[in-house]
Parts: sequence; structure tokens; C-alpha cells
Amino acid sequence: NLACGTAKENADDREEAGNTFHGHRHHSSRLTKVQVLEIKRRIENKETDREISKDYGVTYQAIWAIRTGRSYRRIKPI
Repeated sequence: NLACGTAKENADDREEAGNTFHGHRHHSSRLTKVQVLEIKRRIENKETDREISKDYGVTYQAIWAIRTGRSYRRIKPI
């Protein structure tokens, strides 16, 4: 089913249909949903990005991106 629309409208349609993959569902993701939840818990416990990154085999920048909501923002702590 094709329809004319702006790039934003097309992106919104893909999102609504579930045809976009974010965070742990993305093909190049290195972290699972469970790991991201654990990382967010450790962030709340004031552990440093470098400490956390060593345990998960990712860069401290990846942990910073989780901390600031630049990545994995759709995964909310329970």
C-alpha cells in the first residue's frame, strides 16, 4: 500500500507499523534489553561510565549515551 507523504510522515508510518528497529532490536546492537536495564540500574547507583563499560565490553561513550538518553531511551526501568 503506497501513499505520498513527507519523509516525516513516512517515518511515522514505519514506526506505527513496527517496521523500525531501535535499541536492542537493531541489527548492530551489542546490548540486550536485560543488559540495558542492568546498566540503567547501575547508573542510578552512581557507578561511573568507565566501570560499567568494562563489564559489558562497550565503550564508556556507549554508557554515556544510555545515561543521557541518546540511546536505548525506549527501554524504561521497571
